[in-house]
Amino acid sequence: MAAQCVSLLVGPTISGRLIDTSGSYQGAFIFDGSSILLGGVVMAIGNLYNKIATKRSNLAETWKGTEENRH
Repeated sequence: MAAQCVSLLVGPTISGRLIDTSGSYQGAFIFDGSSILLGGVVMAIGNLYNKIATKRSNLAETWKGTEENRH
């Protein structure tokens, strides 16, 4: 949530500065598109990490349960 708040504050400021500096909207569009793409990549990596961690946790619980049944 904090990352979203930061991006909402910083994004328009940087885009406005790019427009004022270059006189064109192209830089702002490229910046905005790349920030959206970067956010998607970060979320995909987080989702992948979460799936791997959940599988490891489930596997550890299954392994622990089979060892307890042996004793």
